[in-house]
Amino acid sequence: ETVLAKAKGLAFITIAKGGFIVAGRGGTGLVVAKLEDGSWSAPSAIGSMGLSWGLQIGGDCCDFIIVLNTKAAVESFSTKGMIGRIGGSGGLTLGLGRKMEGDLVGSKKKFLAHTYTYARSKGMFAGVAIEVSAIKTRNKINRQFYGYDVDPADLLNGKVKPPIAAKPLYDELKNVYHYVNMGKTIVEGNK
Repeated sequence: ETVLAKAKGLAFITIAKGGFIVAGRGGTGLVVAKLEDGSWSAPSAIGSMGLSWGLQIGGDCCDFIIVLNTKAAVESFSTKGMIGRIGGSGGLTLGLGRKMEGDLVGSKKKFLAHTYTYARSKGMFAGVAIEVSAIKTRNKINRQFYGYDVDPADLLNGKVKPPIAAKPLYDELKNVYHYVNMGKTIVEGNK
């Protein structure tokens, strides 16, 4: 099975990064969890800030998809606190580029299993670096979107009904998973 087929949740985040040797990064996005019935939870807003050190120069803007492999990884996004991230990255961005990263993610509660991060980037950046960053629930954005103070755990465990405004997101996830499942069926049929 593919990593995406086994995902317990997905985080989507756009991050701008720039520097020389030491680089700063910051961005915003959302996270959704796969519920027991196979549907997707209501989205929760997230933000990120961090630093990286290494052989690097330039600046880029990356759209990341973080595949949350375990229920514990999803639960780490269910807190109002911060999630720490330590990882390595490498890539070259000249106009448009691609990156793949492997991370270890931890929160105050526990140390988590690996997550997989896929990225599409644009800008002028080259380097290999070690990154330290934090991802935090954006409670103020959630309050503005839902109209009341909402617990991120209630969003990601299905207690809050998915909003109509997120329909384009669910439609795209349905399309992606249609192709993922179709590929899985073809592979199983060839065994």
